[in-house]
Amino acid sequence: RANLDTFLRRVQPELDLPAVAWRGVAPRAARRAFVRATVVLSAIALPFWLWPSWWDVAVWVAMIGWAAVVARKTVKHLGWSTTGNAVWYRSGWIWRQMSVARFAKIQVVAMHESPFDRRTHMRRVRVDTAGAGDASHHIHIPYLPRETAVDLYDALAASAGGTAFKW
Repeated sequence: RANLDTFLRRVQPELDLPAVAWRGVAPRAARRAFVRATVVLSAIALPFWLWPSWWDVAVWVAMIGWAAVVARKTVKHLGWSTTGNAVWYRSGWIWRQMSVARFAKIQVVAMHESPFDRRTHMRRVRVDTAGAGDASHHIHIPYLPRETAVDLYDALAASAGGTAFKW
């Protein structure tokens, strides 16, 4: 981690890690992530509720507590930024990942809004790049406030559309 800036300057001299001003996601994002995890965990635990014991209830309560911790930590470590020639995205609190997509490599910019996103006034922005594989860390920025997502989408589409694509 200490040598990341030096490494980036050697590989991509136009990328400047210290100049990145990280921005977070919507304030209610942790609540959305917690509700989502709670619904999934409750669906998994549903068969055990047919004949519940105190042990089943204790495990379910512990899982809900863990879901709260995971939701808060996950949202805390989500971040994105745009610089003069790239969009940056970071995620993960256990396994941290960071992706950088130069505007010249962006092929598709998409904005998504599920019914749950509409209810909480949030959207997601997805950036697809040339050469990104299935196993790579994709730039899918969730839990953005609507206005921020629209502004980011417009800026990325304009910047990517205004650059000549080159390999």
